[in-house]
Amino acid sequence: MKLQLECIACMLRQIVEAGRMATDDEKKIRRIMDIYAGMIPEINLYKTAPEVTEVIHTLIKKELGVEDPYKEYKDKHIQLALDHYPVVKKIIENADNTIEAALIMAATGNSIDAGLNLKVNVVEVIESGMKDGFYFNDTSLFEEKLKKVRKLLIVADNSGEAVFDKLLIEELLKLYDLDITYAVRSRPVLNDITVKEAREIGLDRVSHLIDSGCSAPGMLIEQASQPFIKAFAEADIVIAKGQGNYEGLSETDRRVFYLLKAKCSVFAREFGAPQGSLIFKYL
Repeated sequence: MKLQLECIACMLRQIVEAGRMATDDEKKIRRIMDIYAGMIPEINLYKTAPEVTEVIHTLIKKELGVEDPYKEYKDKHIQLALDHYPVVKKIIENADNTIEAALIMAATGNSIDAGLNLKVNVVEVIESGMKDGFYFNDTSLFEEKLKKVRKLLIVADNSGEAVFDKLLIEELLKLYDLDITYAVRSRPVLNDITVKEAREIGLDRVSHLIDSGCSAPGMLIEQASQPFIKAFAEADIVIAKGQGNYEGLSETDRRVFYLLKAKCSVFAREFGAPQGSLIFKYL
């Protein structure tokens, strides 16, 4: 998916957001904004948003001397998700279709996203997710494919939602004989999950945990590690979480199950779905 004009404005907001997480010095934040403003005329609209966002967040880290501006935010929302883990687990167990419920919960977890909104009400996210369900729902196709395959690759997104990803993996392993690989970011960017957070959550105990090699907030094949390239090639099914992974992987020839929330107008337009809707689509 190519970079859209709205993405350029969104990145300016992210500079303010990340800057204020790392410093009280407004002059330093303004300097980063000015540098970015100077870059705008040269931004290639044929690049994906994750490519440009990676450049911006590398600049933020360099200018402010902070490796992970979102660390406190990530820790807070991982804990929030963990606090709701038993409730969500029970919701899944009591559902008529436990796989669909687990997918919905993994998609609602995608709302815990610092790239769009720092204010997240996890209870509201859970309740609205189960009430509304998927706008595009390829669960039946997914379940049919699961009966015939063994290797599943999940390309992870943000740290908070990874707690709900763990519930999805646990439910899948209950019902199917699967070999599941979970791919995370190479280093901190936005609030995306890295190996460190994935291990804290316990994802290494329910899946093969790999570093994707990608440090952009979306999976870019040109940055991929050898373990990711191997897993991507050998997987019978790939699930990609979140908007950033769609932006990167939709540029490949591989068909993927995209599991996300259309959080912004760009994605609502891309999918032809209402803004805020949950999507599980095989493309």
